[in-house]
Amino acid sequence: MWSKRGISRDRGDQTIDAVTGGGRLTAAQLTQHLLPKLEPQALLVSDANAAYRAFAAKHRIAHQRGNLRAGKRLGRGAAPAVHVQNVNAYHALLRQ
Repeated sequence: MWSKRGISRDRGDQTIDAVTGGGRLTAAQLTQHLLPKLEPQALLVSDANAAYRAFAAKHRIAHQRGNLRAGKRLGRGAAPAVHVQNVNAYHALLRQ
């Protein structure tokens, strides 16, 4: 768990991360590192990176893309709204 104030993981404490390599993210990297961690009913929420779209389509994973600039939050059915802002903050911390 993060020790800095204001930094947290997802509400269900199910955050996973992996260093996938340098350069642009690819669907093959997602298949190697993310697919084994996903449950069949997972909803993948991402930014507009095309690798997520290709990965989700290939593996028939429910996928929604957020638009952080527009403040677009996403959700499915009665699920609470989700967004990628926390993911972006987490990613910034990993870079540090």
